[in-house]
Amino acid sequence: MVGSQELVAHVDGPGRVVLEDPTALLGALQKTVAAHKRERHIRGSLVDRLLEDRRDDKSLN
Repeated sequence: MVGSQELVAHVDGPGRVVLEDPTALLGALQKTVAAHKRERHIRGSLVDRLLEDRRDDKSLN
């Protein structure tokens, strides 16, 4: 197939199916996550934050 492209399909309400480019979908997801992190004043990686919390938890020592 010439000019074919991989697409991601998802249901977006009753009777509505949306086809999207995976790269564009990933970009939109990354922007959404970044916006939520800013709203909650979360800096850095959530994994790093979890590891820091674990190191600081005295009950685990």
